[in-house]
Amino acid sequence: MNVLIVDDHMIVREGLKLILENADRDFQTLQASNGQEAINLLKSKTDIKLILLDIKMEKVDGIEVMRFVSSHCPEIPVIVLTTYDTDEVVKEMLALGAKSFLLKDADSDKIIETISQVLAGNTVLSTEMAAKAFRTKK
Repeated sequence: MNVLIVDDHMIVREGLKLILENADRDFQTLQASNGQEAINLLKSKTDIKLILLDIKMEKVDGIEVMRFVSSHCPEIPVIVLTTYDTDEVVKEMLALGAKSFLLKDADSDKIIETISQVLAGNTVLSTEMAAKAFRTKK
C-alpha cells in the first residue's frame, strides 16, 4: 500500500519510512519535502492510499495540500503530523477532511495503531486534539 509522507524535514520522512517499512503490513512510501511536491505526486499517482501530512512547510503548506485533497481526492485519508497547532488550524484541517493528528514525538506503536484505525475508516483524535476541535471562543 502506497503511503505519501509529506514533511519538510528529511529526518521525519526517513523516520516514518523506517517505521512503516518495519511494520507487519505491506507499506511502500513516497516522499515529498513540501506541499507542491505532494500535490504534483497526487496529480500523477492514482494508487496513494494514505497521506501523512505536515502543516508548516515552505512553498505550499499542509493546509493548501489538504484543500487539494479535499477537492480532488477526498477518498485518500489524511493523518496530520504536528508538534502543536492552534484550535483554528485543527478545526480547519478537520473541516477539510483530516482523519487524525499525530504528534511528531509519537512512538512507532501509536503511529501504526493510528494508521490502522484511519485505514479502517475511523477518525482518531487524542483528548488534546478533540479539545482543540470542539473548544468555542468566549
